Amino acid sequence: YGNHINVELPGNPELKIEKIVANFSSKSAEINTENGKYGNSDFAGHVVISNPIAIVTNHLTLAQVSLVSSSDLLDINEITNWGCDTCVGSNQMNEMIPNIQILFNTKIKKIKYHDLVIDNTDLNGSFIRDTLSVKQGTTSINGSKLSVSGTLFNPYQWTFDKYKLNGKLKIESDLFDITPYLDTSTIDRISATYEKILPANTNLFIDFRSSSALYNQFRLSNLKINTTITNQNLNLESCNALFSGGNITLTGVFSETNMFPTFDLKLDLNQMKVDEALKNSRSFVKIAPIATFFGGLFSTSSILQGSLDGNRNPVWKNFDAAGVLEVINGRLANFKPLEELSKKIKIPILKGINWEKSKNWFLIEKGMVKINPFIIPNKDIFIQLKGNHYIEQDIRCV
Repeated sequence: YGNHINVELPGNPELKIEKIVANFSSKSAEINTENGKYGNSDFAGHVVISNPIAIVTNHLTLAQVSLVSSSDLLDINEITNWGCDTCVGSNQMNEMIPNIQILFNTKIKKIKYHDLVIDNTDLNGSFIRDTLSVKQGTTSINGSKLSVSGTLFNPYQWTFDKYKLNGKLKIESDLFDITPYLDTSTIDRISATYEKILPANTNLFIDFRSSSALYNQFRLSNLKINTTITNQNLNLESCNALFSGGNITLTGVFSETNMFPTFDLKLDLNQMKVDEALKNSRSFVKIAPIATFFGGLFSTSSILQGSLDGNRNPVWKNFDAAGVLEVINGRLANFKPLEELSKKIKIPILKGINWEKSKNWFLIEKGMVKINPFIIPNKDIFIQLKGNHYIEQDIRCV
């Protein structure tokens, strides 16, 4: 039994326990703590240690700890000295932790880890010889509620660059908000550097599924992603979703191995509504501004290659793409060149043109969009469009 216990070890946050009650025997130890503090983190819980003598005789692998705990705050940034290269004990690993065997059931109201907002975490699993296994876990990250299970190998030693982080995770969500990770609309100046988000020294497979996913005003449904994060490369093995009445399939690689990120992707869109899917997409309007005048259903299969700047926006002068665009039940309206022509030749039909089906190949090289001769089949008049434009400039079609 003890009150107001303080422990200070070099290179570690101060440990404070307001009240502790313990029962010991040669076979087990039972410990109850109240109002514990480890630096900024707090804890309270019930601990049972099997074979406690193994701990004091430096045979940690022979002991097993069962932990039921609760916490208002777990500050992983402080524990790992993240973002503080000058801190006392920075990058100094505790050699005991990789040998500990812990079975845990813990509830944590708030976790500080990098810049993420992590709330209401409930985990059930084990940490055995630096292998973290989560049988069942729930949490909220940046406002999205997640269900998590899986296994990570060497997570503690990986944070100190000792070993590679390997493992498999399954993550599920009813509603996942992608916006905090991708949105750049609030950035008002171009950054000269890029802050990487993909971890280094990893081989991590993730199976992610979400019934619904949000990105700004867009809503995806039935999102399924299988991806591997390998040494700051995001390898999209498969990514499928439903959007605007059609299907999206995305595969390829997003890489942060260089100073600025690059991408090499294959995108397939099938039977999507032009007006709903693309007119509010800033990037697509830059690539294909003529699409803002189209209506109907479209399908496309294309290859996209390029890089991003420090604000995670495409560098259009480095952007290449090629593919085919098919439009069904198409409509071309409010297209100024045709409206002006309609006024001159007094043919009102040019103000709005409908057609059943068309297919067109397109090519983008170093930011220049090349529109191959594009025939719009119409029973009243023959129309063909062609032209080119740089993504950062106005469209030029004839």
